[in-house]
Amino acid sequence: MYSSFISLVVVLDETDDRAQVAAFVSAVGAHLAQRFADYEIVFVDNGARRDLDGLEAPEAIRANCYLVALSNRVGLDIAILAGFERANGDYAVVFDTQLAEHPEFIDRLYERAQDGADIVLLRDRRPARRFSPASLLFFALVRGGLDPRDRKEVLVSRRALNWILRYRHRTAYLSEIYSSSGYRTEAVEVEAGRRSRSRTRADRQKLAWAALTRMSSLPLQIASGSILALAAGVLLLSANALTVKLFQVDLLGEPAFAVPGWTYLVLLMSLGFLLTNVTLYAILRVLLVISEDVRDEPSHVVEFSRRL
Repeated sequence: MYSSFISLVVVLDETDDRAQVAAFVSAVGAHLAQRFADYEIVFVDNGARRDLDGLEAPEAIRANCYLVALSNRVGLDIAILAGFERANGDYAVVFDTQLAEHPEFIDRLYERAQDGADIVLLRDRRPARRFSPASLLFFALVRGGLDPRDRKEVLVSRRALNWILRYRHRTAYLSEIYSSSGYRTEAVEVEAGRRSRSRTRADRQKLAWAALTRMSSLPLQIASGSILALAAGVLLLSANALTVKLFQVDLLGEPAFAVPGWTYLVLLMSLGFLLTNVTLYAILRVLLVISEDVRDEPSHVVEFSRRL
């Protein structure tokens, strides 16, 4: 038996029914009771509105289960943070009801933490889904060792958890928080067979832009690339115009005559406006991320919190 107090944080949404939660409590709760000195399971109701009163599970296990109901649906990362706020254990583990048949994953995360890691990620040995080109590009651009195979399940030590909760307003993207915390981070590769609980498309886009702003030089690269492309276009068009004017041939060696025309001007202005707009769009997205980060408002509201 491990001599630690562990807190299991489980986010519930509309895909989780009462029977699935009861089976999870019975299976995983019994495993935790056998393997750890003390434990608790913190369910975060993220818009599921499930009635868990009198859950069909052993009373001894249900006494260690707590429910945190959010007043409205929020992003997955924010719901996990709400569970972190309620967790009291030496370690907090984010887990999923779909992994009820794999409670041994918790043991593997905990054992890796005993080697000195404060944050231990659960990573798919082989991805359970194919990633889009946009997702692969995102992971190629960001810094900090993010891996597209990383799942949402993770173990966090108490001292790392205290740091995360203290600076949680910096970003709502937990993977970014883990990588920027400065604490030693490890990964445990598993074959779960099921996809990790995913974020909504809107959340993925919002978090991706926020992460690209803080974890990469993408906005600066876009601006620099726009300026270089515009300068190269101006140089080529100017050189071509001079060649035609002086030697009656263009840069490709074709005969040409210097006649007044609007073609070069239109091309130059179109290219310039296009690249300028791309640069302004990147700057606006950066400003949007900054404005959201400095808002002084809660990211979630807890409607009630009680024991099951």
